[in-house]
Amino acid sequence: MRFLRWSIFVLLLGIVAGLIYLSSLTKEEAKRIFPISLPSSFYAKEYNTFAKNISSPNISSIISIDDKTLIAVGRDGVILKSVDGGNSFRVIDSPTKENLYAITSLNNKTLMAVGSNGIIIKSTDGGNNFHTINSPTKNWLTSITAIDNRTLIAVGQSGTIIKSTDGGNNFHTINSPTKNWLTSITAIDNRTLIAVGHRGTIIKSTDGGNNFHTINSPTKNGLTSITAIDNRTLIAVGQSGTIIKSTDGGNNFHAINSPTKQGLNSITAIDNKTLIAVGQSGTIIKSTDSGNSFRVIKSPIKKDLYSITAIDDKTLIAVGENGTIIKSIDRGKNFRVVYYPTIGKLFTIISIENKTLIAVGRDGVILKSVDGGNSFKAVNSPTQPNLYSITAIDDKTLIAVGGGGTIIKSTDSGNSFKVIDIGSPAKNSLSTILALDSKTLLAVGNGGTIIKSTDSGNSFKVIDSPVKKTLRDIATTDTKTLIAVGENGTIIKSTNGGNSFKVIDSPTKKFLYSITAIDDKNFIAVGKDGIILKIADRGNNIKVIDSPTKKFLLSMVILPFPNPSKSRG
Repeated sequence: MRFLRWSIFVLLLGIVAGLIYLSSLTKEEAKRIFPISLPSSFYAKEYNTFAKNISSPNISSIISIDDKTLIAVGRDGVILKSVDGGNSFRVIDSPTKENLYAITSLNNKTLMAVGSNGIIIKSTDGGNNFHTINSPTKNWLTSITAIDNRTLIAVGQSGTIIKSTDGGNNFHTINSPTKNWLTSITAIDNRTLIAVGHRGTIIKSTDGGNNFHTINSPTKNGLTSITAIDNRTLIAVGQSGTIIKSTDGGNNFHAINSPTKQGLNSITAIDNKTLIAVGQSGTIIKSTDSGNSFRVIKSPIKKDLYSITAIDDKTLIAVGENGTIIKSIDRGKNFRVVYYPTIGKLFTIISIENKTLIAVGRDGVILKSVDGGNSFKAVNSPTQPNLYSITAIDDKTLIAVGGGGTIIKSTDSGNSFKVIDIGSPAKNSLSTILALDSKTLLAVGNGGTIIKSTDSGNSFKVIDSPVKKTLRDIATTDTKTLIAVGENGTIIKSTNGGNSFKVIDSPTKKFLYSITAIDDKNFIAVGKDGIILKIADRGNNIKVIDSPTKKFLLSMVILPFPNPSKSRG
């Protein structure tokens, strides 16, 4: 019994020590070590909230196989492949739902990826198909590198090191000189490897990864990525903009002045002079003198970037949070956003004609299809706030609205957009825009906001609103009668083309998310808990309709032919 009590005491002591260790991590360290999110129970204190807030698919690593082919991996086992130099990606069937943190190639056919719970997957056909490999560990694996076409080394949680000598079919554990998390490993040659990790950890092998020893580090900040420029020169980056450099094959490192305090998550070399690193909040920095100095490059996004790879001496692709993909074709001087259509949140889609569709969504994403929706390509967006709604005035002119009162316009069928500035009175988020005719548009949004344009969306004016509640959608039976719905069952009506509105008594307090006109007199509105309202006689009579569901109803469309006045998907 005494032995049992002591065993329980020791176990509890170990748990407490582990929690103290986890709570000592800075938020930035935790976010880099677990960029795709672990179970929230794994985190201590504020990291419970942190883990729950990471809900969208992230892409954690990308490699180029050749100048056209790229493979990216990420959250929940996601695998993406591009065969056009990163301009578009398709989803590859994945054999796992584990998070994938890193990928490497032995040649242009054989690829290996690693991730959470020791997962290892392999492809032998250039990334078209993957299968799982038995792993000798359940620890998270966060980096993998190929020494030659037979030998691979992976590193990860608690200093884990594993090695394969048969092209990734089998792995075995290697004794590690550290218990700190190892986040990145690179090979200088087939004998020399350097790995970096938590709390500035640096370890080195000179026998092909059979044995490792620690190297003195000039920093205690977490190191997240390391790359070799040549067999003497290495650059590592990490927490709080940390940059360190070695010029003697990794035996000694020294600190480099950094132009940023943002965490840096990945670094790659284009040649022996030019390096690009990416990190938190879309940070991009560049060196043209072998890593002796860096400068900030303007970024097209504010989302975290987790990995960057060079396709050739001019082209780079970086990936990150919420499925973000950005590309440079001028050696990192400029980047543009490339979004994979099924990654990230799209809020609405419209059809311009029977082949052309435009979708808008999170972080200003705009996608266009010209083949009836079989494929989409990203359109350069002039804005970063979410875009919630888009409408077409004609087959050339489109207006989209979104967060912070954002309004953008296209006059070339959605190939390009520009921002429309309506001034300070309407900075509330706009949730829906509706075209009454080729000149007149109305948009509604947070705080009861109503704005109107009479010049095809070139300018807008604020309309006095009778409510302060969020307005979620608006519909019309003709150019004079409009009804908008929203928060707490709010219903408002205009009989003069949107110049003024009045409140209509509502039979519900449930949030109404969508409204559509079903003929020239009647509307249907739907919302929270499956609520359905019939708004008859142009809003003069309203009644609740029995609903077959208690689930939220967010949108609807009239079949077989959509109401041309509706703008939400």
